[in-house]
Amino acid sequence: MKTKILFVENRQKTRFWHAISKELKNDNLHISWITQNKFFSVDKHNHVLPKPSIENLQYSENFKEIEISDRYSKIYKNVPKHYEHYYQEILKILKIEKPKIVFGEATLFHELLTIKACKELGITYLHPISCRYPSGRFSFYEFDTLEPYYGSFQKWNKNKIKKQIDDINNRTISPDYMLKRNFLFQIKFIYKRILSIFESLVSRIYDKYNTPSVIEKIKIEFSCKKNFSKFKQISTLDLENFSPNKTIVYPLQMEPESNLDVWAKLFNNQTKNIKTLREHLSPDITILIKANPKSRYEMNDELIRVINDNKNIIAINPAIRMEDIFKKFNYFFSPTGTIGIESLLASKTCFSPCLEITKLFLEECSCFPKELKRKILPEEDKIKILEYLISSSFEGIIGDEVHSEKAMNKGNIRVVCDAFEKIIEFNNTHKSPRL
Repeated sequence: MKTKILFVENRQKTRFWHAISKELKNDNLHISWITQNKFFSVDKHNHVLPKPSIENLQYSENFKEIEISDRYSKIYKNVPKHYEHYYQEILKILKIEKPKIVFGEATLFHELLTIKACKELGITYLHPISCRYPSGRFSFYEFDTLEPYYGSFQKWNKNKIKKQIDDINNRTISPDYMLKRNFLFQIKFIYKRILSIFESLVSRIYDKYNTPSVIEKIKIEFSCKKNFSKFKQISTLDLENFSPNKTIVYPLQMEPESNLDVWAKLFNNQTKNIKTLREHLSPDITILIKANPKSRYEMNDELIRVINDNKNIIAINPAIRMEDIFKKFNYFFSPTGTIGIESLLASKTCFSPCLEITKLFLEECSCFPKELKRKILPEEDKIKILEYLISSSFEGIIGDEVHSEKAMNKGNIRVVCDAFEKIIEFNNTHKSPRL
């Protein structure tokens, strides 16, 4: 009997999933697809979700959790009346195909609806994505969580792990998405990005729920740039007067990203997080806001207003490097940012209410702090963090042809497929192996 698996379309990323599916094909596998945007169809065994008619557009309270994560409503402020229609269509497909595993992201609305449907039907949904550290590795996360499903159970010797920790602390290595690119890559990236934007514009013929209108996008982009300009104007270049023990740094996570929108769905309003921090901490504690130099939708009117209205909430000029900020200060706050892992390994304290690694190794920091008190892990626990990240991940790079040079390479596709094959084999004989 064939093992049935299903992939979910994710715009340009679909080409990566398709490369994986072609490499996986064998007589023991039956592979099918759910596609929301017909423009990105890649396989003949493909279920294209029909568009809703006007009569089918009805708002439902049953999808509140998805609404707060979906950029259609969160970023573009649209009322999601299409969820019920698509949810019922996805349920139909899953009941027809009866897959053992569904592979996809946890980003777009139809993926989030598929996750909900899989939970209802008891189907395993896995989101393969970089585990951040060590670089060049990825994990399969269950549903819309940061909980890894199975793993390579690979082990490194202690000296190699200690070297990795030193390299992370010295910032001589970075997660895959932070790697510095050479000039040739930048040229290729600009070219591919232009093609990608053109594709997105054309693909809107088939979809308006994951693809904003040009007017909507231009409007919000203009607003964000205007606010970023204001942020820089009110920011400080001088960090000398801020005490490391009386200051907490909030590095803004870029939006939209599933890293924040989905994994931190209850804390994905970053301006609200900053206000909550201010309410929890004593007035003598300063909150410094660090923005990414390539800031996007996290730059909004309310954020600027909150900074202007609070003398102890200070914007840091984006020209100041994160490396310098990290060296100077001891306390950080981030819902799911990579800085949560980096802080644990560098004897810093990062309060991360949604980061799985914080919950596992320093649970008392999975919260909004009421006081700034150092929480430092012993060296053996730092080693255990790396051991956990290595054991619960696999070698390989997950990505698309625009943002990753190596993701679509044949060698990487084969390495990633090895991990998929192990997951499929394991799932045939086990259920929900959370590490």
